[in-house]
Amino acid sequence: MKILLLIPPRCEPAQPVLGVPSLTAFLKQNGHEVVQRDLSIEAYNYFLDEDRLKSSINKVKDRLKAFERSSRPLKTVKKIDEYYNLSRADMAYPYIIANLKEAKRIAHDKEDFYDIEKYQWAFKVLDAALFIVSMEYYPITFSTSKYENIILNAWESTDKLKKCIEDERSNIFKDYYEEALRDVFNGDFKLVGISVSYMEQIVPALTLAKIIKSKNKNIHVAIGGSFISALAEKISQNRSINEYCDSFVLYDGEIPLLRLAEALEQNKSLENVPNLIYKTNGQIRTNKLDSTLKARDLPTPDFEGLPLESYFSPHIMLPILTSRGCYWRKCAFCTHYRGYLAPFSIRDTEFIIKDIKKLVSQYNARYYLFVDEATHPRTLELLSNAILRENIKIFWSCMARFDEALNPDLLAKMSKAGCRFIWFGLESGSQRILNLMEKGTRIKTIEKILRGCKQAGIDTFLMAFLGFPSETIKEAKGTLTFIEKNKRNIGWIVVEQNFILEEGSKAFVSPEKYKISRIKPNSKNEDLKVSHDYEVTAGMSQARVEKFQREAPKELSLPLRTRGHYFLYKTKWGQMDKVRKRGSNERKLLRRGQGTPGKEHAYLLTAGTIYGEFQYDLREAEQILSKYFNNDKPKIIKADKMRTGFLYNILTRESHFLYNYGIDIFVLARQKLAINEIIGLISKKFDLPINCAKDEVTRLLARLLKHGFIETEAK
Repeated sequence: MKILLLIPPRCEPAQPVLGVPSLTAFLKQNGHEVVQRDLSIEAYNYFLDEDRLKSSINKVKDRLKAFERSSRPLKTVKKIDEYYNLSRADMAYPYIIANLKEAKRIAHDKEDFYDIEKYQWAFKVLDAALFIVSMEYYPITFSTSKYENIILNAWESTDKLKKCIEDERSNIFKDYYEEALRDVFNGDFKLVGISVSYMEQIVPALTLAKIIKSKNKNIHVAIGGSFISALAEKISQNRSINEYCDSFVLYDGEIPLLRLAEALEQNKSLENVPNLIYKTNGQIRTNKLDSTLKARDLPTPDFEGLPLESYFSPHIMLPILTSRGCYWRKCAFCTHYRGYLAPFSIRDTEFIIKDIKKLVSQYNARYYLFVDEATHPRTLELLSNAILRENIKIFWSCMARFDEALNPDLLAKMSKAGCRFIWFGLESGSQRILNLMEKGTRIKTIEKILRGCKQAGIDTFLMAFLGFPSETIKEAKGTLTFIEKNKRNIGWIVVEQNFILEEGSKAFVSPEKYKISRIKPNSKNEDLKVSHDYEVTAGMSQARVEKFQREAPKELSLPLRTRGHYFLYKTKWGQMDKVRKRGSNERKLLRRGQGTPGKEHAYLLTAGTIYGEFQYDLREAEQILSKYFNNDKPKIIKADKMRTGFLYNILTRESHFLYNYGIDIFVLARQKLAINEIIGLISKKFDLPINCAKDEVTRLLARLLKHGFIETEAK
């Protein structure tokens, strides 16, 4: 049977995800013809095409004209936000279109990619270009690191999900799919599988399924992946979601997809296909759950057909597995186990080495991401021994626990074998909280491993969160103190978010053990939501945690887009401290303005700064919108008609409004007039005393210089 496997947007643009290449290899091994496509990276390259960007800006301009033809004030937050962002997109376009080609070149260049200043500039230009595209589909936000509807959280409810899918004006992927999949609609595929690993993919995936079914009803569309498995119970009870596709595949997809293909090929009932949710006789049925495939039974992942040179990286990076599941599986906050039905299993070292050798030979790939939930220390030792013994020249990163087995000798051996980067779940800097979480490690062990990694030349990425039930302010501060104390041995740490109580976690199943007095039921409008608000009998409330989190430093890192990019930088430069110092200055392309107002005869816009004018008074807009999107929502606001100047730097993302004197001062300053001439003209036009005009002129120009919107031109 001819099968098509698709990866919908949005995934990290630096490398492919592993699920579909693993399925492709298994299905091919069992005699099926398989075509795979990564529609996520294809979408990035589609929307970052210069002609496509021109189409977007024309539609943005049309919508702006509609706003400006109206004589009425803007009265709602949504309308103000839409007008404000459409205007920013319109202003940014000339700079973006002039620099887009160079930004894309840097994202793939083996030299300039590793110049931190050029890297930062390039990805800010790419994100600014995607911002323009997003404004064609307002209220969508689409960038190299995000896809969301800023008004609707689609994954919370069936109603919101359907609105996001059905609203053609805001569904950014509908037109793209129509163009990109023309050959699929009329092709001879009998089965199309869509892989959903992340929450962000659910709207793109169901949109994709809907379009395929509308074009060719004879194609069986199945959707699977770890995020689908997490929603298994909710999907099995949801007739609306099941309207978009023919079936959902739960847990490991190899055996279910194989059996599904066989049943379709032989026109048999689907009742014997394991792990399948499907419609039959007007009912939704969930078949028997079964998983007998072990990690050792998997073939080498097959990346044939994926555009490996198109990912935003100067080198091919490939994901690979050494195990399936988590060997610890005890953490009280974790629900990742819901993505696995079978027990933890390890792939034999000889097979891992065989996989690597084959991938090196096929794709000349020298960079690998081991994407296990946590790579077992024994595997790390055996793998390092084998790489050294067979003299395989690769670089790699992995995820690991702070396991006592990661001693200095093992870390040194891993480094010698090419390990350059390890991702760890720190979670908390409080020993009591770690014990309550059942993390199975001690602060002293964590510090010892961090020192060992530093000494071995391995960089670390740490993830932590605040507000585990019963955590006190003192204990939360203890996490920040731990970070400060150990920051010399930490490459990158993100205090990602507050604790989220998810269905199925130990904390959810046994709330009293974690001082949770009440789990609040979700509303009818949150029927897909797997997390819950809660109340505690000890420690910080959810509201107090949110307040503390807003005040806490969020991350210690280089401004790199993905962990894969960090891995590449570490491999290239070795000591990341040197790169961090360069990046923090942002000297060349992102520099701030220098100097103070004086007798210079011109003020130039700094790199990335653009100036435009709005037709509405948006004096309070940024503050109001910021409060609104942080859930402090006013019922109604109003923006009256009034000329408003606006300075915006698309690279630093700073902005500044100009009114009355400010617009004229700025315009005159850029006309190569001496500062005394500007003061005289402002004094005359606005009937101001010379001293007052001087204060207004010097104060504004000093502020614009300080914030990097302008710089003085030397004589």
